[in-house]
Amino acid sequence: MSDAGGPEIQGEALRNEPMARHTSFRIGGPADLLVLPAHEDDVVEAVHWASERGLPVTVLGNGTNVLVADAGIRGVTILIAKALAAIRVEGAEVTAGCGAPLMKVAFQAARAGLSGMEFAEGIPGTLGGAIYMNAGTLLGEVKDCLASVDAVTREGERVTLSPSDLCLTYRTSALKETRHILLSARFVLRKAPPEEVKAAMARMRQRRQATQPHAEPSAGCVFKNPGGGRSSGKMLDGAGAKGMTEGGARVSQEHANFVVNAGAARAEDVVNLMRRMRALILEREGILLRPEVEFVGDWETEPFAMEPEAAR
Repeated sequence: MSDAGGPEIQGEALRNEPMARHTSFRIGGPADLLVLPAHEDDVVEAVHWASERGLPVTVLGNGTNVLVADAGIRGVTILIAKALAAIRVEGAEVTAGCGAPLMKVAFQAARAGLSGMEFAEGIPGTLGGAIYMNAGTLLGEVKDCLASVDAVTREGERVTLSPSDLCLTYRTSALKETRHILLSARFVLRKAPPEEVKAAMARMRQRRQATQPHAEPSAGCVFKNPGGGRSSGKMLDGAGAKGMTEGGARVSQEHANFVVNAGAARAEDVVNLMRRMRALILEREGILLRPEVEFVGDWETEPFAMEPEAAR
């Protein structure tokens, strides 16, 4: 693509592309410039191009766990899912591009007789997104087996980072502050019989299929668990949140911590519904739930940004 229209890359660069086409929620206004890279060099070039022009850069994997504003995204948005998806297994190590589906990485490890990534079964999204939020389940989380990541700074410099550099904690990391763009990651796992690893993943799959919605667009759990062994989903269920609606958004009847797009939902519908859900728990439990879904794009003010972390 020419400099007049965007960075010189082998992939695509689309102007004013509706992000509802690229998110699991099927919600989101237009991106000023959406870059669909063909390989790592395209990602680096797009970052350089944006940095030289003082444009903000937003990076998405495959659009899961995010709510894009109705007004869209300003600057350059890079969607890495298809470009950075190679997976390589060598001994007890797995190296994968951060655009690879997390579940596919876990399955490749299981097939090779490597244990440590069973927790990833059923988690949608890319490896990069999983690292960014330290994704996990009852079986573990990313930080338990991550060895290193290769990334690009916002100035376009390639760097290698250790888990300690990333400060991985419950559903968050230092990447929310540094905004590094992840290219690939290396995991060190344990040898185990493939049938045992696959059986553990199958049990996790059955549990998720029985308790989570799949028929309607969503972004996964919208609130983090508050700690102390308490489940946001169970608290919301007990408070009667299932079935609540706001515009085209609805709390799932299958899992009270899931909001689904029941038909032409807007981002504001989801936010307003989340506010009502939180109000139920604050009144009933004295706990102010923290969002797990990431708010991306041109919000007048980021939802919940000015509110306290918790109430007692």
